[in-house]
Amino acid sequence: MLINIFLKISISIFFLSLISAYAKSFDGAKLPQGVTFIKKAALVKGTAPIYEFRFNNGLNLLVLSDSRNPMGYVKFILDAGSNREVKGKTGLAHFFEHMMFRKTENKAEGNYDKVLSSLGGSGNAGTSDNFVMFYSSFPGPALERILSLERDRFQNLELKDPYFSTEKGAVISERKLTLENDPVQRGKEILKKITHRGTKMEWNIIGDKKDVEGMTIDSAQDFYKDFYTPDNTTIAVGGPYEINDVVSLIYKYFGTWKGQVTKSERALPKDYFSRDYGKSYICSENVSLGQLTLNYPSQDKSYENYIYSQAFSTLLDRFAKGSFAHLLVTNNLASSFAVYKSFWHSNESPMTVSFTPMNNSKIDNIVAFWKSSLNEILKSPMDSQAKKQLIKEVQVDNAHESERMSSLIGSAVYSQYFFRKFDIGRRQLEIIKKMTQSSMRQWIKKNLDPKKFYLTAIVPDGKSPLTCNQLKEKLLK
Repeated sequence: MLINIFLKISISIFFLSLISAYAKSFDGAKLPQGVTFIKKAALVKGTAPIYEFRFNNGLNLLVLSDSRNPMGYVKFILDAGSNREVKGKTGLAHFFEHMMFRKTENKAEGNYDKVLSSLGGSGNAGTSDNFVMFYSSFPGPALERILSLERDRFQNLELKDPYFSTEKGAVISERKLTLENDPVQRGKEILKKITHRGTKMEWNIIGDKKDVEGMTIDSAQDFYKDFYTPDNTTIAVGGPYEINDVVSLIYKYFGTWKGQVTKSERALPKDYFSRDYGKSYICSENVSLGQLTLNYPSQDKSYENYIYSQAFSTLLDRFAKGSFAHLLVTNNLASSFAVYKSFWHSNESPMTVSFTPMNNSKIDNIVAFWKSSLNEILKSPMDSQAKKQLIKEVQVDNAHESERMSSLIGSAVYSQYFFRKFDIGRRQLEIIKKMTQSSMRQWIKKNLDPKKFYLTAIVPDGKSPLTCNQLKEKLLK
């Protein structure tokens, strides 16, 4: 009897300890002046809630109090990707991904990496056509030291020689290695200029060759001043911390951060979604395997549309004779395949289907096979078995995500950035459960209309009358 009572008490204490790992106290009355609590929500059932705060200077903050491990995690995401550049001054977004790790007005060259490493932490950064992000992980007690480092580079970066020219040279070398010396990437860059002309997707993230080579300190300083601002930034912090303590530290180091975005993103051309319907842009490059894309401009950037695009991808694995990718290979059409919906938080974007054609396969045959496969899916686009599989996949993903603080923070940041709701991912299962044969069929017809797409392709030399440079010159006269 005593043993049973002891076991019950032990079990109760065990579960209370689990709860306490999440239940860090939060007192809204103790928030610094100028900080507003917005909301809290758990991204995955059974995990700690994430708290959202807004600062008077426009800064957005997400905080996850999670004591399951002793590590801390910080992520910055800014609307300062290549989408913020203008023609003639491209490459600046990617340049800052590099430059932010160099000298500041207060600290020596390489100080950020040196201190982070000495604390047992690690960090990195990444640039896209839509954002730039910086992130680090470190032992929990080092949070304030990390935020001090971050404040210095986000508010006091030094853009002077010799470090400016050194990093510019590194970017030029990277461009030569990853783009100019790669025939496939070189051809894709040319096609981007044609198919996305007049939009922020027109240039490669790393920047045009002439722009990178001609980049100036003045243009870099302008970009830093214009877009490295608090109202253009979301900071996410996760770790074994009290919520109020994190808010106070962010306020200490970023509460007086000044600056405001005044430049709006360029609107898409009015005819962007219709100007190329039915057209084909095919050119030759010195490549062994070509590239083919079908572009379906989609004007729906809702979260529901995003989930439907993910669900559609899984349907391509459910053909009677095997997955769509397998059938492409067995029919000697293409060696690889991908379908995806790109997302920008400020503009609509295409639904893209891409192929790597096999040698001697014809583009018309691949397109015809794709269209016939779509017609096959339309006969039964979402049966009960497919829905069960989708639900199971989401549940497995949620289980994995709940185990990792960095995954929870990452999901919150991206949801906040793209959909303006950090917890919108909780709707994923709800949307899938409501999917029907009819709703999926309507989605396919709307987003993959056989009359509303354009084709781009790079083929090996001699298989097109036009080289990619000739095609560019012809269309952009």
